[in-house]
Amino acid sequence: MSIRQFNATYVSEEDRVLFRLTTLSGEEYRLWLTRFRVSEILAMGEKAAVVKVAQVEVNLLPQQAQAVAEFKQQTAKQSTQFTEFQPAQRLPLGAEPLLVKGLKMEVQEQSVVLHMEVSAGRVLSLKLNDDMVSKLRILLEKISENARWQIQPNSGAVIENAPEPVQIEPGTPGGTKLLH
Repeated sequence: MSIRQFNATYVSEEDRVLFRLTTLSGEEYRLWLTRFRVSEILAMGEKAAVVKVAQVEVNLLPQQAQAVAEFKQQTAKQSTQFTEFQPAQRLPLGAEPLLVKGLKMEVQEQSVVLHMEVSAGRVLSLKLNDDMVSKLRILLEKISENARWQIQPNSGAVIENAPEPVQIEPGTPGGTKLLH
């Protein structure tokens, strides 16, 4: 699935984010993201960015990789422009948004794969390049600010009642690392 566009709208009646994405093949996926899931995606995205920097610059200390990843994210924030969302006609998961119940992220050599569990046994997996991960983080940071969710922009952690820290598991032979 090649992603064309992301969209996020805070729906105050639900206290959730309606997350929509369209593909180049004309499909649209609609999902509900809770505050906790947004926080998880932000934390995982931040950790993935650091892992990606460390993959390229193997001699960096962890703090240096973190600083480089933060600099890249700040640069992306300054250059990202929001555009009007273009809905698609085909809705493979249906017109009603599905609640994302679980998340996992895999860091691979050329991409990051975000796995979103939408029901028992059903997982929507998004293969994202570094630029898409940055833009997804920017979009979710902006929408969480609009929702006044008090999610710290650079850590993805909720200020109060912080979720468990994100763990990076040892990579598999293909260079994949799972972030929970």
